[in-house]
Amino acid sequence: MKMRVVITGANGQLGTALVENAPENVEIVPHTREDFDLRDINALERFLRETSPFVVINTAAFHDTEACETEFEEALFVNAIIPTIMARILEKIGGIVVFISTDYVFDGEKRGELYLEDDLPNPLNRYGISKLAGEVGVSKLSAKFYIFRLSSLFGKTTKRTGNFVLKIIEKATKGKPLRVVNDIFMTPTYAPDAAKRIWEVLLGNFSPGVYHVSNSGITSWFDFAKEILRIKGIDKDVMPVSHTEIKTKVKRPLWSPLGSKYLSPLRHWGEALKEYLEVESWT
Repeated sequence: MKMRVVITGANGQLGTALVENAPENVEIVPHTREDFDLRDINALERFLRETSPFVVINTAAFHDTEACETEFEEALFVNAIIPTIMARILEKIGGIVVFISTDYVFDGEKRGELYLEDDLPNPLNRYGISKLAGEVGVSKLSAKFYIFRLSSLFGKTTKRTGNFVLKIIEKATKGKPLRVVNDIFMTPTYAPDAAKRIWEVLLGNFSPGVYHVSNSGITSWFDFAKEILRIKGIDKDVMPVSHTEIKTKVKRPLWSPLGSKYLSPLRHWGEALKEYLEVESWT
């Protein structure tokens, strides 16, 4: 019998990758907002009880960091309360909840070292606060849960939004000026690589808990942008700027590369980026 897995946000970058890379012994039940709004708690409970999944991977989230600052109640509801309610329902019906979190739960003070699973979270912005609240809610209400923290995701998505790689290519090909911060450092993560690792953990002999999943290698957004253009063969200058020159409501960690105490490193982000840009011809 196949293991039934519900994937919320199935048309996003990670959701798409999870669906496309699902093992043969997994039955995927994809969910998108077109099916019903997860904020409808009654509909959510009916859906989970009717599908009776063994696992729910909740990739749906309020990702707009700027909007999170001004719509904090909504961010908390989507990123914390809904996952907590999922955990409560799944605890009752015997399912496992998987919560996707972020490097933004950290404050960036661990300069020069990778953030590991047992490092103390201290989010600087409301997006990070809402995701950390989701982590706490899920872990408190679930006897068996998995939390995966990801960093700077890129990959295929039917929604075609929120993808830094596509934004850089679009601006460059349209002749728009490119100003990219050179003093914020992270680990870019290719969605299919992250998805495969998540499946490995869920189907392997890994204890419930928190795991960091990211490609290896540390870079700035500026150098990431330059590598995108180099691989695509686009001759376009990129202007490095400090984060202080960018108008934003969001205070971001200046250093948030992820590492793991429990999982082997994934391939370098540069290799993954090359595959993404060459294989995914639609970019």
